[in-house]
Amino acid sequence: MAKLKEHQIMCVEELVKHRSIRKTASVFDVDESTLRYRLERKRENAVDGRAQQAEACAAHEPVILDWIWRQSQVKAGERPEPVKLLYETLQAEHG
Repeated sequence: MAKLKEHQIMCVEELVKHRSIRKTASVFDVDESTLRYRLERKRENAVDGRAQQAEACAAHEPVILDWIWRQSQVKAGERPEPVKLLYETLQAEHG
């Protein structure tokens, strides 16, 4: 099953005016219930609540920004720290 993007939903809106939801769903390789759900959400101008949630790493932003700054200060010819080290540091010091 594919995930529908915004431009695909707009196409679906036009297609369902001329063909059934079942046929339209098969064209986009999605389930009919998914198509109905997405069309209803679009009609209601519903906001995706996931977009309003803070990112999982937001609580560690100062540590991450400091690490990014340190990487930008690496001199030519030197290797920057691997991202894995940042991850391990976050795990050890911040859970």
